[in-house]
Amino acid sequence: MGVGLQPLEFTECLADSPHFRENLQRHEKELERTSQQIKRLIKEVKDVVQAAKRECIGASMTEDERAIGRSLQHFAHLIRTVEDERERMLGRAHEQIIQPLERFRKDHIGAVKEGKKKFDKKTAKFLY
Repeated sequence: MGVGLQPLEFTECLADSPHFRENLQRHEKELERTSQQIKRLIKEVKDVVQAAKRECIGASMTEDERAIGRSLQHFAHLIRTVEDERERMLGRAHEQIIQPLERFRKDHIGAVKEGKKKFDKKTAKFLY
């Protein structure tokens, strides 16, 4: 890991030095990289949740397994209870992991990006 990003100083913003511009560009690149990583993380979590939902205990049971299942109904009840809890847990993964990450990305990173776009648009007329 590197040293990290240098802070953006207000006084350098006023001077608009080449050093400030380079530092600002590094911050913007890091912001974009972080946004892409969160987007990738969201996709991977969704993929894991979908894969876990497709797996099903007992989906490919043999005849012997079915006979054992019939004779052990109480055990099958316990497995159904575990499966119900697993489904409930996976259902909550979206609201507890994916939605907060999407909200963070939209609210915080998106707001900074939108602010930069507005700033660039408003300052463009002063550059030309």
